[in-house]
Amino acid sequence: MDELSLFDAPYMSKNRIIALIENLDFIKAKNETGIFRKAYPSMDIETESIICDFFVKHESLPEPEKLYSTWRDFERLIYNLELKIVYLPAIKKNYFKRLCLELDKQPDGILSINDEPVGLFYLYAERIKTAKQKLEKAIVQQSPNLSQLYGYLGYIHFLNKDLPASRICLREAFEIGPYGIDLYFLKDKEIMELINGLNAEYVTLHWIVSYGCIQRVFPPKTIKLLEDLRVYVNEFLELEKEYQKDNNDVIRARLFYKCLILSDNNKRLQHVGAVELTKLRKYMKDINPGLFKQYLAYVEENQGSVNSNSNSFV
Repeated sequence: MDELSLFDAPYMSKNRIIALIENLDFIKAKNETGIFRKAYPSMDIETESIICDFFVKHESLPEPEKLYSTWRDFERLIYNLELKIVYLPAIKKNYFKRLCLELDKQPDGILSINDEPVGLFYLYAERIKTAKQKLEKAIVQQSPNLSQLYGYLGYIHFLNKDLPASRICLREAFEIGPYGIDLYFLKDKEIMELINGLNAEYVTLHWIVSYGCIQRVFPPKTIKLLEDLRVYVNEFLELEKEYQKDNNDVIRARLFYKCLILSDNNKRLQHVGAVELTKLRKYMKDINPGLFKQYLAYVEENQGSVNSNSNSFV
């Protein structure tokens, strides 16, 4: 049709334009916005016109990199113009469905685009199984120390109602670097309550993982392989050197957690050497005596008794 029916209610016409935009039919939506303006000159159709004009002008080639770059430009546009688009989630889901269809045609080895994990794109497209596979593969092959990946993977386990697996991933994410976690995807109420509860006392999110483990929000971290334990001990020793030079709150929080994990795995420490349990617990007491006291209570309850060497630290 070249013109709107006189009997068409304005809101029905606008909803039809929005539906076209949600389904990424921007050319047809642009044509209809022009007809709408003539039929209802006093009604607002500015946001829809901006969206249509952008995507018609920036029609991307099908390559995933081009599609993603266009989407990033669109996000910057709506941010700069301060546009409030209530149906933006629908546009985003369908846009990334299209992007992921193009990704499906690419070699399986593509795990990131412009430093963003492609697993996130599949997550946006609500292809959860593929998103999980891509993120797990990226952790193994590319970025085992990227907290962002563990955060997204934790969210997927949360969606799948596997809370223990979700919290293991989030525990790893907070240990690696909490400021790399996309908190938009953090939906675990207990963890959010923990963050909100500590915010007044500790401004750094680096403390969350220690409090979470001691308060049993996160499951205990067991280091099974001796080689992994040696790596963890070496990380502790390097962090100890940093602490002796500059004991800022981030380093204090990170060192406390390293001591906590090594203390929890103390039965295997004798096979590694270089670190004594008494030293670990002294650091914990010096850095955060209140949390260390909670830890001793946690150890007594879960192991039946506290190592006799730690009694002087109570």
